[in-house]
Amino acid sequence: MPHKFFLVAKPGAHYHLGEYWRDEEMEAHVALCEHETTLALYLDLLPRDAPILDAGCGAGRWVIYLRRRGYDVSGMDRSPEGLARARAFDPGARLVAGDVAAKPFPSASFGAVLSSGVVEHFEEGPAQALAEAARVLRPGGLLLVAVPYNSPLRRFFYHPLMALIRRMTTAGGVQWEFAEYRFTAAEMRRILERAGFAWEGAHPDDYNPPKAKGIWVDYNQLLGRPGRMWELNAAGRVLQRVLNALSPWLSCAGVLCVARKADPSSPHPVRD
Repeated sequence: MPHKFFLVAKPGAHYHLGEYWRDEEMEAHVALCEHETTLALYLDLLPRDAPILDAGCGAGRWVIYLRRRGYDVSGMDRSPEGLARARAFDPGARLVAGDVAAKPFPSASFGAVLSSGVVEHFEEGPAQALAEAARVLRPGGLLLVAVPYNSPLRRFFYHPLMALIRRMTTAGGVQWEFAEYRFTAAEMRRILERAGFAWEGAHPDDYNPPKAKGIWVDYNQLLGRPGRMWELNAAGRVLQRVLNALSPWLSCAGVLCVARKADPSSPHPVRD
């Protein structure tokens, strides 16, 4: 079962852990794409000859970045603030308000759909959002979906610690609310296959040093560099080097899943 992650409730607000763009300048926000461990995969797999949808684009960093690289990409998000920031920064970007679980596009509109840090926020699960991704994809279309990874560092240390804190503070009257699910690669494979996708693989999703996502998100108060988003202090950088030397899966923030919508007309609809 995916790990159900909670944070202290904020009255009148809902958590979206991916919205750290709220505190970043837009050029710096777009430039973060260059630090992604998955960037080469995006550039290799995304089609040059078909439209792409970033479903849940936030402030549009991937839309803007990929447009600069010559891709035909549109963005969709339900956050008016994010879309307004993206439009102000890049007036030519194609951006649409909408819900990833009810995408405002005709069926088979896109050759690829990418979605990063979005589908995990549905407490009922990601099935409807993934079904909608399948609907708007053309047969054989590519899905790149990144979700929080239930890494060994999280499973054996951070999550038990947070569960203990939650139990202790709930007894004192603190209210907690659902923030996101965190998945293993095997869990995401089963979910995507149930949604009708053919699985192609999983890849660690993080930032390359000296930046970090996973360690920073979970431990920024202890291991983050004060005043520098996504950057680690000296102790954090040492931990990052050690863990990455053993395996990037130990502490990465997310898992990027690669899958395709089946193409009935093709004898080999996906790559092995």
